[in-house]
Amino acid sequence: MVAYYRVNAESIPKDHWVYDESEGGSRIITECCHFIDFMQFIIGSSPVEVYARKIESQVKTPEDNENVSITIAFEDGSIGTLIYTTHGDSSVSKEHAEFFADGMVGAITDFKQLKLVKDGKCTQINKRLITEKGHKNELENFFKMVKQGPSKYSFEENVLTTVSTLKAAEHVMSGGPVKLI
Repeated sequence: MVAYYRVNAESIPKDHWVYDESEGGSRIITECCHFIDFMQFIIGSSPVEVYARKIESQVKTPEDNENVSITIAFEDGSIGTLIYTTHGDSSVSKEHAEFFADGMVGAITDFKQLKLVKDGKCTQINKRLITEKGHKNELENFFKMVKQGPSKYSFEENVLTTVSTLKAAEHVMSGGPVKLI
C-alpha cells in the first residue's frame, strides 16, 4: 500500500504547551503521532524505518521544525508519507489522507468526506456536520478495555507508533533515515 497524509495546520503561539519540553516538546510529538498511528492502523503493518526532513528556510525559524515530510517504511513493504505544514491557507482542508492498494483508492478529507474508487466507480460518503474527532469513542474503548481487557490494539503497536514519532522528531534535527528495529 502507498499512503499519503497531509496536514494543513494553523500556526500556534510560541508559548503554547506543545512547545514546553516537559509537556509536549514539539508538534511532531504531540500531533504527528496521531497521523502516524492512523497510517499504521490502515496499512495494518509495523513501521520499520523512518525518514524525516524539515524545510530549510533562508531565515531559520522555530517554525521550520513544524514544516516536515515524514516517510515511513512498513514491514509488509508499504510506505506512508506524512506532510505536516503550517504554511498553508486555512481555506484548504486541514487533513487529507489517501491510500492506494490493489487497484483501489481511498481518500478521507477532514474525516467528513470519504471517497472510495475502484474500476472507475466512485463511492462518496459525506458527513458535513460531524466534527467529533473520535474522543468519545476513544474514552468508551478505554473504559471497555479497563473492564474487559485489551482490545484489538496491541501494546506493541502503540510502542511502535511512539518510537516512530520520536525517531521522526530526532531525524528532523539530525538527518538520514533512522532504523526502528
